[in-house]
Amino acid sequence: MASPMPTKAAMASSSSAPARALLDGGRVRVLAIDGCGGTGAEDALLAAAALARLEARLRDHKGDTDARVADFFDLSAGAGAGGVLAAMLFLRGVNGRPWYTADEALAFVAGSVCGGKKGGWGGRRGPRWAKPARTSG
Repeated sequence: MASPMPTKAAMASSSSAPARALLDGGRVRVLAIDGCGGTGAEDALLAAAALARLEARLRDHKGDTDARVADFFDLSAGAGAGGVLAAMLFLRGVNGRPWYTADEALAFVAGSVCGGKKGGWGGRRGPRWAKPARTSG
């Protein structure tokens, strides 16, 4: 049996931006990042490079050098490499701003997959993920 939809009152008590947008009759902007289903590093690098390019275009469009991908979407979702990228780009620091830029996520992915070993990205036989470079936010 499917769970019931949340009531309008329950959504009103929520402080999340998507719930507020739905109550206001607005749109919820979702960024879905496909992991491409492959086990090769190319999939992760392609997704990360596309997001870095998107963020650069959004910055140019808005004229804001500090704009981040997460500033333009309400929700994110991803599978495989896309899930890791979604988590990195939407993680908030103590100041409430996104912790990583898309360029930092790309550098993380590149450092994680370019270990020279055979196997999938983050797979059992593949290289271990590099530790993210950022330690504060």
